[in-house]
Amino acid sequence: DNDRRLPEPVVLHVYDMGGDELASKLNEVFRPVGIGAFHGAVEVYGREWSYGWSDEGTGVFSSPPKRCPLHAYRESVCLGSTDMSRRDVAQLLRQLEWPGDEYNLIRHNCCHWCEEFCRHLDVEPPPAWLNNLAAEVAKLDDGVRDVATNAQLAVEVAKAAVRRRSEEVHEVHEKILNAVEAKAEEFREAAALLRDSVEAKADELKEQAEATWHELEQKLGISRIGSFLTGEDLTARPGSALGQETPLVDTASQETHSGGCSSTSRNPLMESFRQGLLPFRGFGSERPTGGCEDAGRDASPPREFTHPIHVSAV
Repeated sequence: DNDRRLPEPVVLHVYDMGGDELASKLNEVFRPVGIGAFHGAVEVYGREWSYGWSDEGTGVFSSPPKRCPLHAYRESVCLGSTDMSRRDVAQLLRQLEWPGDEYNLIRHNCCHWCEEFCRHLDVEPPPAWLNNLAAEVAKLDDGVRDVATNAQLAVEVAKAAVRRRSEEVHEVHEKILNAVEAKAEEFREAAALLRDSVEAKADELKEQAEATWHELEQKLGISRIGSFLTGEDLTARPGSALGQETPLVDTASQETHSGGCSSTSRNPLMESFRQGLLPFRGFGSERPTGGCEDAGRDASPPREFTHPIHVSAV
């Protein structure tokens, strides 16, 4: 009767995974310490059910108890009894139709499916040693994944730090550049102000010099001191520095006659005055030199003017 509510025994059948001799020997060695490569299947109502890889559709399959063709039977473990009816179990199996392509040897395998099936049947879970190997490998894999994740995270953090530092350096560079440009602009403005100030002062001094020279010309009646300083002869020009036709050079001593020869030489003081090296206090006569032996004895004594002219302000 499908609707009866009598308890139904639930048994776990354990297989050596793969069914080969090597897997069996390894499980014999490691089974006492609670680890091994096992396949599990749960028997209820005369059929055992398990889960495995499938290219398409569900991975849940059934077989006669202890006769799974893919693995080698090892032992059985009683898990208790369920109060679910055959119909309820059939409906539960339809709910637990895990996709076959989602099978994973260490994270989503037959032992995990048996645990879920037993939980819904409300019986004892499979013993821990059934799936310990997969659990340990999963932990190791998680550790490796964590290391890889942490390494990737560290790389991302390092990249972010480098980008942040690069942005900070760029900002500092921009600030320094702007500060240098601002200071250079200040220097250029200061230089322009200094140049304008110097030019204004030079113009002022030039105007003062011209005014002083004009005043000097008016006071002394000199109109051609500039021409005199360049060597032009002012002796024949009226309105000289003395206001009269007074020769600037004593013409009586310009020539000395001795034996029919004459010679003329420039006075060194006169040359110094013309070059602006001496003040104008008066000039002696030019003395004859060269060619006449008695020129020195016959020369007239030098004369001095009684009207001094100072041109140091020129």
